[in-house]
Amino acid sequence: GGATTGHTGRPVELIDPRSGRITVVGQLSVPRLDAASVVLADGRALVCGGFTSGEGGTFGISRSCDLWDPATATMRRLDGTMTTARAGHRMTRLRDGRVLVSGGYSADQPYRYAELLDPQTLRFTAINAPVTQPLAQQVAVLHTDGSVLLIGGERAPGLEAEPRAEVWRFDPGAGTFSARPPLARARTLAAGVALRDGRVLL
Repeated sequence: GGATTGHTGRPVELIDPRSGRITVVGQLSVPRLDAASVVLADGRALVCGGFTSGEGGTFGISRSCDLWDPATATMRRLDGTMTTARAGHRMTRLRDGRVLVSGGYSADQPYRYAELLDPQTLRFTAINAPVTQPLAQQVAVLHTDGSVLLIGGERAPGLEAEPRAEVWRFDPGAGTFSARPPLARARTLAAGVALRDGRVLL
């Protein structure tokens, strides 16, 4: 996916880091811009949502997913979809193999901030969260304690985007979100990594 030159944004490519060889191995079911992806525990890769065309979603925001299976070297569209159409969202694999889908731009009402993917059934289930308005482009970090930190982001796409300083923590055991102290500086479209001592570098 993504914005490409001379293509529709659908080709799927594999890159061999040893040889540098790049091979086109298939196509997404639809072009996807600002989608989210995650590798499941069994090695399959999932690409979901994004701004797209051909699905008829409001503002072109998708709720569909494509699944890459390395065993068969094929990409297929999932029968099931996310409960909420999303773009600019995040997907984080939890320690138990489930996937947390969080945030994103969406025109769906009511807005559901988060949902969980069951890797066995490949079905999504919406979960309760205190965020009730679209919040996209956050940093999502799997913390050393197994929780997920969702940091910053923005409320509206484009030139009028409002960077946010809020930080949320998702507890997979309880299935709940809690607010954490805000950032010293609001930011969106940031990058973040968890350090070995438990701190997060933005």
